[in-house]
Amino acid sequence: MNKEQEMEALFSEAQAAFGQGRFDVALQKIGAIHTATSNKDFEAVMYLEGAAHFNLKQWRRPLSFSKTSSRSFPRVTVSMMRKWPLARPT
Repeated sequence: MNKEQEMEALFSEAQAAFGQGRFDVALQKIGAIHTATSNKDFEAVMYLEGAAHFNLKQWRRPLSFSKTSSRSFPRVTVSMMRKWPLARPT
């Protein structure tokens, strides 16, 4: 498996964990992505990370995400963050 495939697999695992309401596990997977990419910013990863912190009620983290992402990815706006999914475990 090459590095890109590994990152895609980690992101898929993070999304699955998020969908199951396992936000801490999603953040662990995202942490592995950050480590493997030397903390390079990826819009989808940052969005999922902010949403996971939001769902864990770690309010300062989503605000930090907002500031960083708005500089790196101007399309990610407050209105998009208002749509952060609140996962409901099945």
